[in-house]
Amino acid sequence: MPLSNITITVKRTSRRKTLSIKAINGNALIVKAPQTASHEKIREILTLNQQKIHALLKQAAERDNRVDYISGYKILYMGGEISLMFTEQAYLWRFQEDKQVLCIDKEFQKQTPTVLKDFYNARAEWLRIRCRQLADQYDFKPKKISLRWTTSKWGSCSLEGNVSLSKYLILAPQEIQDYIIMHELCHLLQPNHSYDFYALLSSLDPLHKEHKDWLKQNGFRLSIYSPN
Repeated sequence: MPLSNITITVKRTSRRKTLSIKAINGNALIVKAPQTASHEKIREILTLNQQKIHALLKQAAERDNRVDYISGYKILYMGGEISLMFTEQAYLWRFQEDKQVLCIDKEFQKQTPTVLKDFYNARAEWLRIRCRQLADQYDFKPKKISLRWTTSKWGSCSLEGNVSLSKYLILAPQEIQDYIIMHELCHLLQPNHSYDFYALLSSLDPLHKEHKDWLKQNGFRLSIYSPN
């Protein structure tokens, strides 16, 4: 789709120093730019980033095409799909692991995103366990491992040695979880993205570039959608 067929809204602010691009649906962008950025400069940047823009538009369109939560609807968990089933029951949710079915009380069907967050929240403790496993395996010493509902970052590592992971990773395949965990554990020894950092990461996760590409292509799917 050429840029001429896309609705582009430009918002300028004096406090902004860089340009950001966000897709609001499959046919429209919001561009936030510095106050001094000319129309020609913005157009040049958009033209140079057409591949990225088309990926953003595709992701936004797929989000817009989601269906309502009904029995049989598939959600992600540990990289695979599990089915929702709405039933009359005496509990909020129950996961039938052998059948890969998450049963939710019909009374709470309209609150499904909240129920899913509760389910994922309970299961996300696996990320902390896995982080400790890998830390012990490779002799890393994180001071603290925190889990948060973050979408801006999949993980982070503070200068104090504290590792934080996004709970949304519980939706991803384990190799992607391990990639993010190893990335942050490597920062305990190499606090920046230097050559030495990537040499260390490559020695522990030789496929880290492929894992990073997977997140670029599929990261938008690791979320809890509100129903239409």
